[in-house]
Amino acid sequence: MKRLMFIIGKNKIRFLWLSIAGFILDVIISMTNPLIIKILIDRGIIGKNVRFFVIFTLIAFLFFTLYRLGMLWYSLSFRKLKNITIKDITLKQLDAYYKFPYKEIIKNDTGHYLSRIYDESSAATELTLSTFSQLFISIAAFIGSFCVALYLSWRVTVILIVIIPPIYLLSQKFSAKITQKSKKEKSKEAKVRNLLGRLIDAYKNIKIFNLYDIANNKINDYFDKYLMVFYSRFKISNLFSTYSGILISSQELIILAVTGYEVMKGRMTIGGLMGYMNAFSMVVMNALAIVKTIPTLSKIKGDVNRLIEFRNIGNKVNQLSEKNSGNIKLNKLKFAYDSSKTIFSDLNFEAKKGEKILVIGDNGSGKSTFIHILLNLLHPSEGKAELYSIERISALTLPFYFIPGSLKDNVNYNNLSNERKDMFYTLLEKISLKGYEDKDPSSFSTGERQKCAIIMTLIKNADLYIFDEPIANVDKKSKDPIMEMILKYTERKTLIVILHGEEKYYKKFDSIFNI
Repeated sequence: MKRLMFIIGKNKIRFLWLSIAGFILDVIISMTNPLIIKILIDRGIIGKNVRFFVIFTLIAFLFFTLYRLGMLWYSLSFRKLKNITIKDITLKQLDAYYKFPYKEIIKNDTGHYLSRIYDESSAATELTLSTFSQLFISIAAFIGSFCVALYLSWRVTVILIVIIPPIYLLSQKFSAKITQKSKKEKSKEAKVRNLLGRLIDAYKNIKIFNLYDIANNKINDYFDKYLMVFYSRFKISNLFSTYSGILISSQELIILAVTGYEVMKGRMTIGGLMGYMNAFSMVVMNALAIVKTIPTLSKIKGDVNRLIEFRNIGNKVNQLSEKNSGNIKLNKLKFAYDSSKTIFSDLNFEAKKGEKILVIGDNGSGKSTFIHILLNLLHPSEGKAELYSIERISALTLPFYFIPGSLKDNVNYNNLSNERKDMFYTLLEKISLKGYEDKDPSSFSTGERQKCAIIMTLIKNADLYIFDEPIANVDKKSKDPIMEMILKYTERKTLIVILHGEEKYYKKFDSIFNI
């Protein structure tokens, strides 16, 4: 039940009312259907009362039509609930993703997180709500039909009770195994998606370097592992369903023999027999439906546990404390991505408020890692640091990604002050992007996207500005205006810029930090 509450979240009341409505509808239909059959046969057919038969048939037709319309409303309403819940869960998982430690983010590619955020959320929500909806309906129909079966013949119904203990024991035997297999299945599936995403991204290199065989072998191996776990879970679930089905089929034969004996003894009418068999078939059908949900409930437990684990990763973030002196200080910092890849063993750095610092270094020296430490996205294992919170920092880091929408959307134009709005249009004009403000940057050239990234970084009112190779990928005539623009609009603010080459700009900075 905890997993169900996790999935439905703020939609609890709506789910409750729909469940009650579905429960009532199925209790009513499961109780009235056998009784209608009994009455039609005993009083209409056997009693040869044509007038009663016709009138009662029309009433039954009207009743069943209203029931179908009620179920149509229920089905459509439940679909709406599913849609809303999928959106809510996905957005919550996305929000959790934004709280992840950056060190955790870079372990996997986009395909992995698409799977964890949307695919798993959608699948778990669909499965959970469909299963519990069907479970409540099956329980309602079971209760209704069982009560009618008791009313028509309590002797025969007692035999039904024999089936309950074996089914319960079977469910306990298989439940834990299915939960474990389901969780492992989702983990393997995410790895397959992760690998597929990387192979898709590597399209050009696979063709250029003829890596088809290696790529296919990699994905083939991952698929085998995933499908083996999937088959194992499927096998356990179906074994459980088969064993319980055999048990209930045996019960059906016994019931048929006993009801026939009751008719021959005169303790049950033909209409009662037909009504009882209808009630019994509903008891069996809904008992089977309830039994089949038990393995599914175990799978739901594993699926929802993965969603919970994903959401809890963000709680592990421990940001370095912010100091308000305005200076940035890193003292004897140690940082490693893992035990075999130490980036900094004794990093020391200081930037005074308003200072303009140029950062240089060879490829692989740790310039990007250094930037991400300043952004409070990567956290050293040792040392002391005085940093700004990310809310007080504006940064251009590579690669630079834009959210879907126009350039105005990306700078949050509607929330800018009038002064910043004027500045936005001034910057557009300065770097030849006038008229681009309502277009999606994803359609721009590489150089135009770089200019958009610079505008976004400058538009934010921050205390610290960081630019990672701001004039990379731009045309030669734009480099000087861009550097002048960066220096002008960050006056009296702390500025840190990474440049690769471009020595003519070095003298414009207060100091140079060589990593």
